[in-house]
Amino acid sequence: MQELDDQMRYVALLDVLGFKSALGTLGVKKLSYIYKSCLKQIEEEHKAEYPTKTITSVIDLKTGIEKLVAEREGVYQAFRYLEQPVVFSDSILIFSKDVTQNSLIEISNFSNLVFQSFLDKGLPIRGVISQGNCVVEETISLYVGDAIVRAVELEKTLDVIGVIVDESVDNSINFDHELLDIQLKCGHKERYRVPRYNPESATRGPYVMWAKFDECREAAPSSLKARYANSEEILSVMVDGKPTGYRDYHERLEEGRLLQEQGLLDEDS
Repeated sequence: MQELDDQMRYVALLDVLGFKSALGTLGVKKLSYIYKSCLKQIEEEHKAEYPTKTITSVIDLKTGIEKLVAEREGVYQAFRYLEQPVVFSDSILIFSKDVTQNSLIEISNFSNLVFQSFLDKGLPIRGVISQGNCVVEETISLYVGDAIVRAVELEKTLDVIGVIVDESVDNSINFDHELLDIQLKCGHKERYRVPRYNPESATRGPYVMWAKFDECREAAPSSLKARYANSEEILSVMVDGKPTGYRDYHERLEEGRLLQEQGLLDEDS
C-alpha cells in the first residue's frame, strides 16, 4: 500500500450561505449552472492574472550577445501552489501544496475569487483559511487533517460574511504587506482583503465588509457592518446600494432570465 503523504498545508473552507434556500427556489439544475459559471469565471480570472511564460536563451543576431527572453505560451497554467479544489454541496475546500508565502498568497487569491464570483450570483460566502497537517489523496478522494477540523469549527462560530485567516497561520509571514495589498482585476469590484481573525471583534470590524466595496462602505449603517442578521439588506448595500437589488436579482433567477442572458440556459430550458 502506498504511504499517505501527511503534509503541512493551508486549507480554505468556504461555505455557500443560503444554499438550501437557493436549491429550493432554483432547483438542482439551475443551481448547478450557477456553480459551473462561478468556477469558470474563477478559472478565467486566474488565467488573466497568471499567464504561463517560457524563458528561453537566444542570441541577438546584431550584437551576438546572448539574452534571456520570456515568451507567453498559448496555454495558461492552473493554480501552481494549490491542489484541485473540492466542491461538495454547499462547501468548497482548497488545499495548498505547502505552507510557503506563495501558497498563502494564492489560496487567498482563490478565496477572493470564489467570494466575488458567488456574491455576484446572489450567494454570499463565509470561510476560513487555516493551517495544519493534512493528507490529500485526490485519486481516492481522501482529505483528512486537523486544519480542516479547525476551519470547520471556527467557521461555525462566525456571524459574518467573507473569508478570514485563522490564528493557526504562521505569524512570521508578513501577511499585511504581502497579502492585503493585492489588487484583483475582477469585474467592477474594488480591492479585496482577507483579514486575520480577531476573537475580540469576531462580529464587527472588517469582516462583514471585508470585500471593501469603497463606493458603499462608508454609507453602510454600522449595524450592517457588525452582523448579517438581515443578509438581504447587507447584500443590497454591498452589491447594489439599494434595498431592492437582492430581491430583484432572485426574482430574475427564478424566471431564468439571468441565466439565459449569460448563455447558461437555452430559451426553452
